[in-house]
Amino acid sequence: MKKFLFVLTPVIAIVVMISCSQPAEQVAPQKDQAMQDEVDSLRTVCTNSVMSISEIMNEIQRTHAKLWFAGKNQNWPLATYQVTKLKDLFTKIRTTQSGSSVASLVAMIDPSLDDMVSAVYSKNVLTFQESYKSMTSTCNSCHAATNFNFNVITIPDNPPVPDQDFKPQDQQ
Repeated sequence: MKKFLFVLTPVIAIVVMISCSQPAEQVAPQKDQAMQDEVDSLRTVCTNSVMSISEIMNEIQRTHAKLWFAGKNQNWPLATYQVTKLKDLFTKIRTTQSGSSVASLVAMIDPSLDDMVSAVYSKNVLTFQESYKSMTSTCNSCHAATNFNFNVITIPDNPPVPDQDFKPQDQQ
């Protein structure tokens, strides 16, 4: 019996060592695959969450209108926020739509958008209105260049959202 245990003990030890080492080797590829699957899933989510050009343009349209009412009411902090948001949205077009003709043509907005930024920072209503008209005209020129001239942008008559007061807080 002692001989049997003497022979069996090393065999059991070898079997245990081999079986313990195999899962470690097998787990690593499984973990790697699970991680890769998660990365692929996140890539899919990110790819599918990129805004389309029309979604960005809709956001630009709403921001453009909010900017008008902010400047018209001399709410310069809000106007600063809106003009910064416009710049960001045009940058988003360049980055997310880089292969499209729209992305290359959108650069035509830069000079009038820069004038708009200066007008907002000057806090001068007349300069703001002139810059806004120029920027709006440039939007329409871009629409014409991209065969979207049926989409005419104007200076808004009504606020784009009914639940926002565009006057500065100290005037409310």
